[in-house]
Amino acid sequence: MDQKKLAKIAELRVKLGEYPKIDLVNFLTPIEPLRNVSADIGLETLVKREDLVGPAFGGHYAHSMEYVFGEVIEGGYDGIVQGGPSHSNQNRLIAAICAKLGLKAHLVLRKKLEVDQPDIGNLFLDQLVGADISWVTAEMGPELDGEKTKRYLELREVNGENPYLFRRDRISLISTLGMLDFFLKLYEQLDRDGKIPSSIYLTGCGPTHSGILLGARLIDPSIKIVGVRPLHWDAQDIVSNEVNTAAKTLGEQLAITRDEVVNPAEYVGKDYGILTREGARAIQYFAMKEGLIFDPVYTGKMAACFLDDAHLGKIEKGSRVLLIHSGGTPLTLLYSRQIYSELGMSLMNPSP
Repeated sequence: MDQKKLAKIAELRVKLGEYPKIDLVNFLTPIEPLRNVSADIGLETLVKREDLVGPAFGGHYAHSMEYVFGEVIEGGYDGIVQGGPSHSNQNRLIAAICAKLGLKAHLVLRKKLEVDQPDIGNLFLDQLVGADISWVTAEMGPELDGEKTKRYLELREVNGENPYLFRRDRISLISTLGMLDFFLKLYEQLDRDGKIPSSIYLTGCGPTHSGILLGARLIDPSIKIVGVRPLHWDAQDIVSNEVNTAAKTLGEQLAITRDEVVNPAEYVGKDYGILTREGARAIQYFAMKEGLIFDPVYTGKMAACFLDDAHLGKIEKGSRVLLIHSGGTPLTLLYSRQIYSELGMSLMNPSP
């Protein structure tokens, strides 16, 4: 790595060091070559195994949560209030982190989908690690944020507790910084292995995309960052705002426009949390080619986008691509019936 990049990474680490942080990521996850996929599609394809890091089936959110919970611990809070869809990977990880730290996790969860069952998947794990769950029917975004605030005020004013409320603007900034930290480690690992890619594919339309895009622009703008949104939000607006806010906060002379954010909308499907045919086929493809298991809500849709781009010639043949496996194993098991149905598979009954 050249001295200019080394100096920039060191400078960013000094700036990130001004924020409280706890240790949740205790090892560097591997970058694995996907040789069968590479031979099949004519691209050197790698995968970063962030599904292996963090408690309770882990996930890449552990990097952001190091900074969020750094703030929680420094502030002396006794718990957290967060919300989201019933089977959120992030909420499952947050609940497990609370268990590790002796904090109470209060989750305000939306009940809407066929898979919103309390006895399986992430929701089962939330309960297993001791999370307190409140059910709502609010849509994700401002409506659900309002329900979180109601629960927060109830805990403070009625119960006398002192929880940390996951406020969208603050969490977006802190999480973006956490994902910038992740990118710095990732870039050093790729450089050490001589495996800098031409493009990186990830799932997300918020801090995951924002932090990684910010890191790439500051360290190596030649890398194309492709995010794939899991829900019908304006990813271009969200990510560009988060990148610019984080850059300004860090004192970096960087600003991007929404048109510079690559995050296609067509892979969401009908709605958040609903399996798509393309996603199911991508899950099966990577499972059969590499024994690599993606999930139907997040990484499966990213994988579908990557395969389309590869087959349509949007990625130059012979180039190197990195896929970020951000976790979600419990979701794959939760959606087994839907995946069976979409792929036309049937459960084989063993002979007596």
